[in-house]
Amino acid sequence: MRPLFQSARSLAQAATGLALATGMAIATPTYAAEASQRSIVKQAASVEQTAEQTAEQTASQPLANGVYLYGQSPEAEQLGSAYMVFEVRDRQITGAFYMPYSSFDCFNGAIESNRLALNVIDSYEQASYPYEIGLEQSDAVATVGNMTITPVQIEGFHRIDTVSENDQRILASCQTNLQ
Repeated sequence: MRPLFQSARSLAQAATGLALATGMAIATPTYAAEASQRSIVKQAASVEQTAEQTAEQTASQPLANGVYLYGQSPEAEQLGSAYMVFEVRDRQITGAFYMPYSSFDCFNGAIESNRLALNVIDSYEQASYPYEIGLEQSDAVATVGNMTITPVQIEGFHRIDTVSENDQRILASCQTNLQ
């Protein structure tokens, strides 16, 4: 009886091993698929969070990084009109006020929630003077997710899309002088 019992026991162990192996083979793809799905969900959440943070930064920063030209006249190079050319880098601003065919005054400062807080350097005296310009929110033009994007205007100035070589030269001069 003993050999028969041992054979039955060996058979039972083999069957149990086979069942476990089969179960693991069946469960492993399921587990891998679940792990892959969890990874994809985490990545999607990370991408969504990054997009929300970018939208919040864009919404909280009225002027994105870049070079801008604004003028009292909506057209560039109009005699008797003042212009401001500037570059924004992480809410810091460097630029110049000028009138065509005249001198220019450099400035630097920061973008605050509703204004530009500037220090203007008089080109003749080389003295620094604080100066503020208000920012105006225009009507909403787009929506990203649940964030509304509204363009910003500088009080008393019009945005001019084309920055000329002369504007770039003036800006470069101020950036060099204010470093």
